[in-house]
Amino acid sequence: MRFGRTDDLKLVSATVKVGAFETVNLQGDGSLRHLLANIRNEQQKGWEVVILEVGDSSFCMCLPPKGSANKFWLLDSIGRPEFRTEGAYARVHVSLLQMEESLEYVMKIKGRKMGTEKLDFKLFVVKKYKR
Repeated sequence: MRFGRTDDLKLVSATVKVGAFETVNLQGDGSLRHLLANIRNEQQKGWEVVILEVGDSSFCMCLPPKGSANKFWLLDSIGRPEFRTEGAYARVHVSLLQMEESLEYVMKIKGRKMGTEKLDFKLFVVKKYKR
């Protein structure tokens, strides 16, 4: 289940980045860590919302303003037994790396269930949306 198809979210000027999750390449070009680090480095003022689509799942990540004491939020609409959740949940992280590690853990288990070492994904950096 997803938060909704990205075309249903009425995103305006969303930046799309495409990559692949591989358990043997966590930091190379096109990896989740590499792309999220680039998004964070390019982040302007205020919060940044990033939607990750991988297979039939999607996650919403909220990156706090740089230099603030706010935390990084990961929202998921599906319960994950690996996190002992039965329904939608939110995880709060103190760093981008910690949030990336949570996502990598989910994707590693997802890949294992699918019998693959590589999962393609898309990141949508939300700039604006229509109400």
